[in-house]
Amino acid sequence: MTESLDTPPPDGRGSNATVGSPARWGRLAPALNSLLLVVGAVWLWSSPASYQTVERLALSSPGGLRTATDWWVAIGVVLAAATLLATAWGLLRGSPRQRSIAGYLTFTALVGGWLALVTGWEAVYDWGQARRVLADLPAFEAVAQRLDADWPTDDGTAEGFGPFMAYPKGRPTCLLLLGQAKPPGGSLQVSAVERSDGAVRFELSGAERPAWVVWRAEDAPAAAFASGLGGEYAVASQRRLAPHWWLVRYKLMRASPDPSG
Repeated sequence: MTESLDTPPPDGRGSNATVGSPARWGRLAPALNSLLLVVGAVWLWSSPASYQTVERLALSSPGGLRTATDWWVAIGVVLAAATLLATAWGLLRGSPRQRSIAGYLTFTALVGGWLALVTGWEAVYDWGQARRVLADLPAFEAVAQRLDADWPTDDGTAEGFGPFMAYPKGRPTCLLLLGQAKPPGGSLQVSAVERSDGAVRFELSGAERPAWVVWRAEDAPAAAFASGLGGEYAVASQRRLAPHWWLVRYKLMRASPDPSG
């Protein structure tokens, strides 16, 4: 009887187990890593600035963390790597429960989830951006119909957008908006509006990843176009939002000259 009482419980539980023991951390690591994976995916999907943050961190030096968001993302990446390593350690040196088939399946799922997020984070962001544009689509639709019916012929002021400069002079196809312009009733910032070939294109700006909200008179996919500022753009990717509406990323094929020149 005395011998059985002195025998420590399995898996390191009991009076000898401490909160900071490797076994305890090995059991908590998969849950924490799963939480970080979900938080990372939701952040990419919901935050307009997440794309610029990831790009900035990928291109910056180790000492290039400039904002509080940069620091939080960097801390999250370190924690994700540490908890994934702790989960792997549990499979090699942990308790029998950690080295079970369920433990190996959990680790495999976590590795697969992180690989999917690392390789497909832009698709997650694009999904969230499309959702934000859809919320503003009625505002864009009202402006597109008005501009298509009555396109300005010179510099002026557009209802809701404020002042703009029209290019090229004489027969403009581009309205370069001044200030932080938004469609009336919308929340997304727009830096320019292009009209050509039966399409009205709104260039998103601000915290959003560079993209264009495109309305086409014919319900057909977006096509390449020549900007009123002189640049030439080809379609890199596009997502259908609604009949006649597309969220498009263009690739600059030829740069625009300086408008002031």
